[in-house]
Amino acid sequence: MPSEIGRLTKLENFVIKNERGLSGTLPSTIGNIISLKQLGLYYNALTGTIPVDLFRATNLRYVNLEHNKLKGTLPRQVELLKRLETLVISNNNFEGELPWEGLVTNPIKYVSFSENEFSGSLPKLSGFPDLRFLYMEGNRFTGTVPAAIANSTNLKSVNLDRNSFSGTVPSWIGHLSHLEYISMQSNLLSGPLPHEIFDMTSLITLSLSSNKISGTLPDLERLNSLRFLYLHQNALTGSVPNSAFTHESLGKKPNL
Repeated sequence: MPSEIGRLTKLENFVIKNERGLSGTLPSTIGNIISLKQLGLYYNALTGTIPVDLFRATNLRYVNLEHNKLKGTLPRQVELLKRLETLVISNNNFEGELPWEGLVTNPIKYVSFSENEFSGSLPKLSGFPDLRFLYMEGNRFTGTVPAAIANSTNLKSVNLDRNSFSGTVPSWIGHLSHLEYISMQSNLLSGPLPHEIFDMTSLITLSLSSNKISGTLPDLERLNSLRFLYLHQNALTGSVPNSAFTHESLGKKPNL
C-alpha cells in the first residue's frame, strides 16, 4: 500500500476487502487523512504492526483490520479516537495486553479481538456504557470475568470462548436485560450455575460447555427466548428438569 494515500486529505471512507494481493505494511501517512471516518482493510494480506501515527486520524468511527497478518500490540494511542464506535482486529497475530484504560474513554459499541494471542486479565473498569457486542474468543486471557462488564447494560452479544478465564460463572450476567447471546466455552470456570441467568427473558443462546461447572441445572421455564443451550463437558449432577424437554422456544434439544 503506497504511502501517497496520505495525500487524500478529504477522504472519509477507505475500504479495501478480499484483496489477497494487497500486502505490505500499513502506511503511517493514513494518519494524515484527518477527515477519515471509516477505515476497512480486511481479508487482505497486510503485515507488520499498526503504526502509532494512524491514530492521528481522530475522526475515525470505524476501524476494521480483521483477517490479515498483522502483529505486535494494540497501541495505547487508540485512546485518541474519541469518536470510535467499531474496532475489529480479529484473526491476526496480535499479542500482549490490551490498553483498556484508553479504550474506556471511547463510545465503543462493537469490539472484536478474536483469534489473536492477546493475554493478561480484564481490569475492573467501569466504562463502556454503549458497548453492545464484545468478542474476545481464541486468545490467552486469564483471571476472572470482572463484574464491571455488567455496567455495559446495553450488551447484546458476548463471546469469551477458548481462553483461560477462571472462577465462577458471574451472576451479574443475569442483570444484562438486553443480552441475547453469551458464550464462554472452553475456559476454566467452576462452581454452580447462578440462578440469575435463568431469569433472562431475552437470552437466545447460553453456551458454557467444556468448563468445570458443577451443581444442578435449574428450571428453564423463565428463559422465554432460549433456543440454544450448551452445557456439555462439565460436572453437572442431578436430573435434567422437565422444562429442558418441554421448552417451547428451544430450537433443538439441549446439549447437556
